[in-house]
Amino acid sequence: MRTFSSEGIILKRVDFGEADRLITIFTKNRGKITSLAKGIRRIESRRSGNVELLNKAKLSFAESRSLPILTEAESLETYSNLKKDLMKVSMAYYLVELVDQFFHDQQENYKTYELLSESLKSIDRVEANKAENVVRAFELKLLPLVGYRPSLNTCVKCRNKIEPDGNFLSPEDGGILDKSCANGSPLVKPITSDEIKILRFATDKPIASVVKVNVPDKLAERLKEQMNFYLEYVLEKQLNSVKFSEKIKNLGK
Repeated sequence: MRTFSSEGIILKRVDFGEADRLITIFTKNRGKITSLAKGIRRIESRRSGNVELLNKAKLSFAESRSLPILTEAESLETYSNLKKDLMKVSMAYYLVELVDQFFHDQQENYKTYELLSESLKSIDRVEANKAENVVRAFELKLLPLVGYRPSLNTCVKCRNKIEPDGNFLSPEDGGILDKSCANGSPLVKPITSDEIKILRFATDKPIASVVKVNVPDKLAERLKEQMNFYLEYVLEKQLNSVKFSEKIKNLGK
């Protein structure tokens, strides 16, 4: 039986049969794979704690006629600080769900793996009020990797430079529209110059720099709404993690 190994981040787990589990992993070398972990739900299983959701692990697999069989697992990162904060957990779930939705099995993308790894580490380490910055940076850096980079510097339609006021975000057109080009378009949202500046910065700068930006709460909420609007159109659905995040937020009110 042929075997292979890879580093990977656990995206999803589903119980299968009495003691097994299907585990979806975004690997460093092979992209997203779904593997069968036999007997992993038994109390005596030594692999179970190493393949918790969000963990980064060193994994070994055996090829089979259907799914690869998980044979060994060793934790590399468990993001223990992140997992102590429910709001941070909801953000991390959102990142892994985005990756799961955008990629098919065996669709390799090393840059996405590195982006996800760096983003989870940043959420784990930063203060809670800065973690949202990491999420915006992740969204905006992921979109070009999957072919949906939004145009934020010129109007998508007329290609004129974006002026400070009177602009709209259009997921259907793939970025910013000026007032004249947005006229009559049903699926647009007004977007301010401050919002555009932050989105540009988060697109172009390293995550370490984006984390340091002080974003007022109201502006942060608007940016979140804009990106949800954009991504829901691209994915044609609302993610479960977005609903979960809203529930967590409402608990704190």
